[in-house]
Amino acid sequence: MNVCECVISCKSGDQVIYRGVKKEDAEALYQHQCTIAQETYFTSLYPEELLYNIERKVERIKEIQSHPVHFQIVAINDGKIVGQAEVRVVKNHLKYKHRANIGISIDRDHWGMGIGSSLMKLALHQAKENGLEQMELGVYADNERAIHLYQKYGFEQCGIWKNAFKLKDGTYRDEILMSKIL
Repeated sequence: MNVCECVISCKSGDQVIYRGVKKEDAEALYQHQCTIAQETYFTSLYPEELLYNIERKVERIKEIQSHPVHFQIVAINDGKIVGQAEVRVVKNHLKYKHRANIGISIDRDHWGMGIGSSLMKLALHQAKENGLEQMELGVYADNERAIHLYQKYGFEQCGIWKNAFKLKDGTYRDEILMSKIL
């Protein structure tokens, strides 16, 4: 599913371009993923777990573009991908097609600029346009910034996975499950 391009001024006054992902973004998306994996443990993978396979990334982008509901939005500042939001149906079975998962990532240099809010607004709007009825996500219980963003846009806690993440230092983090009816 393609997403319309728009430009939104962020809190710093910078102009950020938001648009649907393109296959030409594969390398830049990989670099974004590497950056955020090094900046915080609030991701699903450690940097060394990220496999450099641009062909696979291009195929994944093509899958998103050709799917009638899935979409990915990139946020571009000064020619660099600094954030992204991806929405995918939970399962392609009839009983699940009304539900989708959303994931958002923003590099640390762009935290607090309103990019997360813009990505969330655009993603929720596009999800509704695509016929989705419910958005779902999981977030580290100690990721207060993300939880605040999700609550700001109407997500409510619907469960907790205890010890969902085990970090390299041996500590555990719970995962808060949240959802929003569109």
